[in-house]
Amino acid sequence: MKAPNRVLSGAYLILAGLFVLRIVPLFLPESRTWGFNQLLFLPEWWTYAYLALSVTALILPFYRFTDTIGIKAIKTINRHVFEIPHRGYFRIGMVAAMLFLFILFSTPTHFLGDGYQMIANLSEQAGQFFKWSEMGTTLLQSSIYSLLSDSNETAALLTFRIISWGSGILSIYLYVLIARIITDNPLKRLLVLMVLILSGSLLLFFGYVENYPLLQAIYAAFIYFGLRRLHTGRGLLSVTIVFFMGLFLHLQVAMFFPALIYLGLAEGKGNRLHVHYKWMVFAILAVIGIALLGLAVYTYRTDLSFAGHFMPFLTGKAVAPGYTVFSLPHLLDIGNELLLLSPAIMVFVALLIAERKEIRMTKTAWFLIISSLGGLLFLLVIDPKLSMPRDWDLFSLSALAPTLLLVHLLPETSHHIMTRLLPSLGLYLLLAVGMFLSTALNTKASLDNIEYIIHLDRGKSLSSLICLRDFYRKHDMPARADSVNMTYYFYYPNDRMIKEAFDALAVGDVGKAERLLTLIAPDKFNSHYHSLLATYYYIKGNLDSALYETKAAIQLGRYSVDLYRKLGLIHLARDRFDDAASALRAAHAIDPHDEKVIENLAAVFLASQQADSVAYYSNQLITADSGHTQGYVLLYSLYYQLNQSDSAQKYAELYYRFGGSDSVQMDAPQ
Repeated sequence: MKAPNRVLSGAYLILAGLFVLRIVPLFLPESRTWGFNQLLFLPEWWTYAYLALSVTALILPFYRFTDTIGIKAIKTINRHVFEIPHRGYFRIGMVAAMLFLFILFSTPTHFLGDGYQMIANLSEQAGQFFKWSEMGTTLLQSSIYSLLSDSNETAALLTFRIISWGSGILSIYLYVLIARIITDNPLKRLLVLMVLILSGSLLLFFGYVENYPLLQAIYAAFIYFGLRRLHTGRGLLSVTIVFFMGLFLHLQVAMFFPALIYLGLAEGKGNRLHVHYKWMVFAILAVIGIALLGLAVYTYRTDLSFAGHFMPFLTGKAVAPGYTVFSLPHLLDIGNELLLLSPAIMVFVALLIAERKEIRMTKTAWFLIISSLGGLLFLLVIDPKLSMPRDWDLFSLSALAPTLLLVHLLPETSHHIMTRLLPSLGLYLLLAVGMFLSTALNTKASLDNIEYIIHLDRGKSLSSLICLRDFYRKHDMPARADSVNMTYYFYYPNDRMIKEAFDALAVGDVGKAERLLTLIAPDKFNSHYHSLLATYYYIKGNLDSALYETKAAIQLGRYSVDLYRKLGLIHLARDRFDDAASALRAAHAIDPHDEKVIENLAAVFLASQQADSVAYYSNQLITADSGHTQGYVLLYSLYYQLNQSDSAQKYAELYYRFGGSDSVQMDAPQ
């Protein structure tokens, strides 16, 4: 590189900047750098090793033998992975080696998503809840869990790990197929493998506990079959099946629907239809788009849960007033996300800007552009509200298509530059992903990392705080658990006051609850806040307002037994027996063993004179616990209502035998 050309110098400087960027957090530890600040949490020797390897990587391009290293790497990988007759064995060996690593270094903690909550839900004997947006994934988890010999948290963890490991080997194999079909150029094939495998998304396959690992494999399959469709003109059915499989697993996949439409119109009969009836096709797509947009706007206005998933445009939510679509924290989070998922993305951007006149658009490029727009729009408008400032796993699909697009568009004039930079680029990717994995796969480092994340955005990290406190309690670290509790009481006064108001209403201290309500900041996206208002209005006799607030709370907490039970009792107080029964049945479906719900169901059917249902639910109580006095009261009341005095007397005697008192009343909603 004695006389480097301008493009090579620019690409080299960008790569050097990326190396330097990862040591910036060491000097600015409080900065918003969660996507590349892993050196803060790793042992000190990591920093020295990183500095030494970074200097080595940045020196390499100045020596001509680097070209030889790059060329040999390109030829070797292409020969063994794409060319030799027995390349299948090499691919299987590569996948098997990755599987060994996934299993050997499986995640010891589960802080970066809703892992602990999901493990508890899957292993819950009382009943599991299923998010309608992730129905396919949760059904798969339940099916695998039911096949395991044990039914406990260990089995639940193994269930998630099996899906994670399986998704990993499938994804790695699909990455190879994508690299083979997207280009015939050996350099680009190697680059595709590098940027797909050496990505932060690799963590999803190390026994990661969440619903997103399988989506990586599904999206990789969608990309592969989409590329095959563009190359052969066939296979629309295959890519459509993959798309709807992904949609069943998680509705997030809907963001790639425009890419599916493009695949239908780009080749075959769809292309001929598009050519001959362009305006008709455009009109139909426009009508569909407007209808879907209208439906989205209507749902946004009428469903708090749906609205809560989107970023506020001008004014932030109560938990993070300054966090909006174009706020600096949000834009910085997007930058962190992209650097985490595609560490070298800026190198390719720089090369394409420098060589923009040489870029040649293809159908593959347009397919990847449309896919990229879907993922990047999702990244921009969906609110990262769970566990951390940016739910990296939820958005882990967003960088795949853009990175592929950048590599695909690299013109031949830049190939010699990439060959020269290849060893340095490979070392950078290994270091970037290695540091991220080392942080997540080490208990101490992951604990330090989650504490940093909580500190970074306290308003958005309450669930992480609770998860961390429970972890410390479970692992006998009372001092650290107490420290987390102190953080909760100091930084979350709203949640604390909501709890205190609930406690006051539970003991009949309405005055204290009213005083607290004047201090609590309104939060329309907080289910507990709406539930508190519902309880208050119910006690005050304002049933219409109680009903409104309960429905709002349910929109934000669709799997809460208590909320559906509360809704049932409000309907019962309004003599809406059918609505009460419907709400209580929903609660019973979530937890079939909740005694309060069963009691309330029997009481509703008693009030509506449905004898068979009263007997059914009352006997459920007695079957579960023969000393359950409320079951005898309900049966006594039933037979008294039916004028069957002998049976009524029988259950009255059983009631007193098991210690019943003279006064039994239904509970008010709590």
